[in-house]
Amino acid sequence: MRKAFTLIELLVVIAIIAILAAILFPVFAQAKESAKDAAALTYVKQHGLAAIMYGSDFDDAIHLNLRIEGSSFDTWQGMCQPYMKNWGIMAHPKLRALPSDTSSAAWYYQARSHWASPLRAQAHGTAAPFGYYYFQSTSMTGGLQYRFDGVSGYGGPANAWGVRIPASSLTYTQVARPADTLLICEGGMWDHGMGFVGAQNPFNYFWLNGTWVNSALNVFATTNYIGPHARKRKVRCSGGDDPKAASGFPDCLGALPWPDGMTTLVAVDGHATGVNWRGGITGRINDANNVPWMKWHAPQL
Repeated sequence: MRKAFTLIELLVVIAIIAILAAILFPVFAQAKESAKDAAALTYVKQHGLAAIMYGSDFDDAIHLNLRIEGSSFDTWQGMCQPYMKNWGIMAHPKLRALPSDTSSAAWYYQARSHWASPLRAQAHGTAAPFGYYYFQSTSMTGGLQYRFDGVSGYGGPANAWGVRIPASSLTYTQVARPADTLLICEGGMWDHGMGFVGAQNPFNYFWLNGTWVNSALNVFATTNYIGPHARKRKVRCSGGDDPKAASGFPDCLGALPWPDGMTTLVAVDGHATGVNWRGGITGRINDANNVPWMKWHAPQL
């Protein structure tokens, strides 16, 4: 005679399954996140290869950050796209895919707002007289002023309101430490927020809500530096997802903390890697006058 399971035995089996699920589900979730991190590394590697191919066709010049010619304008993503032939890799794998309607504002913003290439200070009216930007934070730099600069220039008319000044990009051979100089990485908008406060329409839409921190179209950037995906700490967000949100995240409330996770980047020499934001991206290198610079943002030291 076949013996049936008793209620106790069934409960034991269910308990074992629940324990295994509690153990394995986080492992599966972590594996999924790791797969997305690997995809992000592959994406940014392709961005770098496309940028280098662009440079080989344009006298060794690094792409412009933004180009405006009359009513025509584009960011580096569009300039490098002929060498990628895939807009899909401009969407970060940890965020939602680009909208299917390529004529929509949401597609336009998101295609240019998951990855960024740092803008040269020479292209920014406030920073140009100095030749550098600066970053100063008690928690991040001990109150010291760290200088930093980008590699990509601006092609277009000067505009006082947008603090834009025409400036060429650096060439690949002008970069002193190509393996330690950032070319492209995860970012809250196409230029890491290193310039162009309210550039030509539609770019000024990134500033619709006024400040960097609370802008619905730039929700995970800070006042002057990189986001969003290096930022692992969660912040309180309002309900409702803005379909035009550049990062693909809903609008977040309150001031955001500095990032404390990893960011994925490709260097000027073309190698892609993951770098700890605090210890890597903001790492220090001193110039000949012993002035501190951000290691990954000192292209001519």
